[in-house]
Amino acid sequence: MFVGRNTDNLPFVSVVMPVRNEATFISRSLEAVLAQDYPSERMEVIVADGMSTDATREIVQSFQNRHPELKLISNPGQIVPTGLNLAIAQSQGEVIVRVDGHCEIAGDYVRSCIEHLLNDGVDGVGGPLETIGKTPLARVIATAMSSVFGVGGAAFRTTTKRTMLTDTVAFPAYTRSIIKRAGPFDEELVRNQDDEYNYRLRKIGARILLAADVRCRYYSRSSLSSLGRQYFQYGYWKVRVLQKHPGQMQPRQFVPPLFVSACLLFLLLLPFTPIAGYFLGAALGSYAVANITASILSLRKNTYRLLPLMPVVFATLHVAYGLGFLTGLAKLRKRWGEKPLPALSIKSGMTRWVEVLLSALGLMVSIPLLTLGSIGIALTSPGPVIFRQRRVGRNGQLFILYKLRTMRTAHDGPQVTTRGDQRITRIGAILRRTKVDELPELWNVLKGDMSLVGPRPEVPRYVDLEDDRWRLVLQSRPGITDPVTVRLRNEEALLADVKGDREDFYIKRLQPFKLQGYIEYLQHRSWWTDLSVLCRTLVVVVWPSQSSKEFTHEFESDSIRLSSGSVHSSNL
Repeated sequence: MFVGRNTDNLPFVSVVMPVRNEATFISRSLEAVLAQDYPSERMEVIVADGMSTDATREIVQSFQNRHPELKLISNPGQIVPTGLNLAIAQSQGEVIVRVDGHCEIAGDYVRSCIEHLLNDGVDGVGGPLETIGKTPLARVIATAMSSVFGVGGAAFRTTTKRTMLTDTVAFPAYTRSIIKRAGPFDEELVRNQDDEYNYRLRKIGARILLAADVRCRYYSRSSLSSLGRQYFQYGYWKVRVLQKHPGQMQPRQFVPPLFVSACLLFLLLLPFTPIAGYFLGAALGSYAVANITASILSLRKNTYRLLPLMPVVFATLHVAYGLGFLTGLAKLRKRWGEKPLPALSIKSGMTRWVEVLLSALGLMVSIPLLTLGSIGIALTSPGPVIFRQRRVGRNGQLFILYKLRTMRTAHDGPQVTTRGDQRITRIGAILRRTKVDELPELWNVLKGDMSLVGPRPEVPRYVDLEDDRWRLVLQSRPGITDPVTVRLRNEEALLADVKGDREDFYIKRLQPFKLQGYIEYLQHRSWWTDLSVLCRTLVVVVWPSQSSKEFTHEFESDSIRLSSGSVHSSNL
């Protein structure tokens, strides 16, 4: 347990369970969830029922009589991603744990996940999956689903004793903050929504841990027909994932469709040429040898009596997946390159080649200033000259922003800075005042992370991807400058005069003002407005007093009250 720790300070956990027609397993699954050794007052359980036609709903309701922390909601969409999104939207937890009705988690599952999230610097955690079966055939299916030959190198299925970072896990625990950044589950995907979601998480910089001490059991399908349907759907919907995220695919995932397509091709050519028969025999023979060898190696000595079933199960897995993939390629052929439409009309600014040209010229012209600034930093403050920080870029993707370092290397405190901040070095104050510290951002423009003009990029902790305003703003590349930044030229002076929690003031008062300004700018953006912003930026850098007065008047005219975090406008 959490020795010496006040349970009131533990994260509140929401366990979400998307289920449909799970009457056979839901009691066992719910009992495991409700018997966790994590403090019950710090946990809630939300079951999203996909309009079950069996007794699933009645079973869950019988548990509610004894467990007030258990909630039951309806999932009209009837599939896993719609259930997950509904349950997460109604949850209160700082940590979201996904559990299925077909699995049984260990008694310390939630606690172990929380310990890893608190101590290991990760955003998501899950454990190895022990797949089991209730009948002889189900046990063979479980063995196949846990073998490298059966399912490839999926670590959570084939690795049991190692704790390591991985690409995906089953039944994960995520921090709410990372879920907010990644957005909802893709409700188009009937299958493979976990793989797609974890890929999106990794793409924005999330770390996913496979922890050996996080244990759960999964009850496998019990018939070849249900197994075939399951893996046919896996193959079919993998095509849609491929269309949306080509980088998510692994080479092993193309092997079954390539094998099946080769066999089908040789079979079609058989009436026309005898050579096709040799190739078909070679393909089937090679597969048979590999299949039988893997079957022998996969079964324990005391289960060799089940050996005749093992090759059949392996073949069902591979052929069903391959046929599903080929069917997906055919039925979804018109959806390649399909992109979601933006929620609102966002205008374009300068063309990319103009930005590259101007930023390259800017870097060359800035070499003397960058050299002097770097020498000043090196002589007056120990540590690196360049400051690197993760920021949120276009479509929520993280990138590394470069600046000249203006603060001491060892410091604590909020991520907002103010005039007179003790963490800022003497040379740093000069660099900030003249904006020379931001010149390395021209390199970000050359790399394609940023534009010359666009909304300023924020650190991840200040970005809420569930907020429609952020979703709109992040449709464009962030920039070095923008109209709001010009008006907020003396933002540090404004924050210095705040009475109370400056970070709270920034998040609740100043950031909404910025977002509204960003949106207005983006909806009226043009080549000429961007050029105008660049010119105004140069003016306020040379004559900084011009922007202070403009912003003070604008801030007051918007009736933003600054009472608990009040500022004295006369000092702006």
